[in-house]
Amino acid sequence: MDYAVPDGRRIDITVSRIPAGDSVHKRGVLFAGQGGPGADALGFWGSRNVTVPELHREFDEIAVQPRGLRWATPLRCRTTTAVIIPVTDRSACESADPGYPRTITTATLAGDLDQARQALGVDRIDFYGGSYGTFLGAAYATLFGPHVDHMVLDGNVNPQWDWREQFAQGWQAREAGFTELLDWIAGNDAVYGLGDTRNAVAAEWVRQVDAQGGGWLARLDPALGGAGGVLTVPGRTPAADELSGRIANLVQTVRHPSGTTSPTYAAASTAVYSRNLWPDFAEGMRRYRADPQHTEFLTYLTKRTALDPTGQWMYDAITCNEDTGTPDPAAVPAAIGDFVSGASIFAFFSRLQASGAFCGAWPASSDRVRVDGTRLATRPLVLQSTRDTATPAAGGPAMATALNGTLVWVDGTDHGSFGRGNSPVDEAVVRYLESGDVTLAAATAAAITTPNPPAELPG
Repeated sequence: MDYAVPDGRRIDITVSRIPAGDSVHKRGVLFAGQGGPGADALGFWGSRNVTVPELHREFDEIAVQPRGLRWATPLRCRTTTAVIIPVTDRSACESADPGYPRTITTATLAGDLDQARQALGVDRIDFYGGSYGTFLGAAYATLFGPHVDHMVLDGNVNPQWDWREQFAQGWQAREAGFTELLDWIAGNDAVYGLGDTRNAVAAEWVRQVDAQGGGWLARLDPALGGAGGVLTVPGRTPAADELSGRIANLVQTVRHPSGTTSPTYAAASTAVYSRNLWPDFAEGMRRYRADPQHTEFLTYLTKRTALDPTGQWMYDAITCNEDTGTPDPAAVPAAIGDFVSGASIFAFFSRLQASGAFCGAWPASSDRVRVDGTRLATRPLVLQSTRDTATPAAGGPAMATALNGTLVWVDGTDHGSFGRGNSPVDEAVVRYLESGDVTLAAATAAAITTPNPPAELPG
């Protein structure tokens, strides 16, 4: 359980191995670096084997379920509230399994990957990681570099930022990506009928979130008219006036001071990560507007990124165990100040994330791994979207510098580029894994291939 106590307690984790489809021409063993932290690893390769079949043909595909999650000695915790946000109650985790919660760190997850490598009897592994998996891969490269052959990191955590800064910046990137999504829907007004301007679509989004019980979550950038332009005449485009937008947001909060997530809010949180989900999201909004009973597209999107309860607990465990920053006593009041002054929900969450309030009752147990690629024999391939909506663009060059990797920019807002129908990117990743050669300098965003509008839910 604790690598500092090798003779101590042991835990169980689940390892999945999908043998290479062509065992005669197998090139290696490819480990997965899942997102999150808190996402399951066991289903990681399924969709990628459909979009990039060469992976399955040429590599044994390995997924190591992270400790703390279901099927890997799960944490047993409960949820409490910090400010107005649900967070994991560390004391409950500790009471249920003394000593275990503090071992949930990126360094120990990297150690678990290496235990799996040894159990498989291989000396060197290939690795593909996306989102949080980029930092997990970088930690493995730092701690076990001689056992890495080729490494691909896609949509990068910034190794120069602590978790507070990472997620605070992520909320800002998400807001920018959401604005691009609104613009795309407005540009397809003839298809979806949700409004032909960014502000009009924003107003419809807020109306739906509010109708679904979203309450104070229904707050957007004041420049969009705030909470759906509630001070304007119904049916008209809200005035893009920041002051009236802030007032509108405040009115929304006073009218509905409590709120839970709603299908339209949760679906938007998923759709901003991938442009190929934009038509599904717009269709979900269109169907709900026509008949509030029709939430099937919104529910489909929500389920794509829903976490098992252990996922949220593990997310908090990783980020709080590695949160060695000094608390800022003024940060929470500043976040509340943003809230009561009518800022958007994105701006509020960004400020609150930076405050450290989420980890207030969870003491750090480990420093974050200081990323260092000097022990790698082959330079990693580092992919980064120019306007990534979860791991902001600055993470790409920072990770490439830390690991002496080759950075390839991919235009667009997608959170991660490989396995999403971008043929030049997919081909370049496969060639790199085969040979270590980087054959791509930069790439444009992949075309949206989802039917516009989608006639039915994806299979």
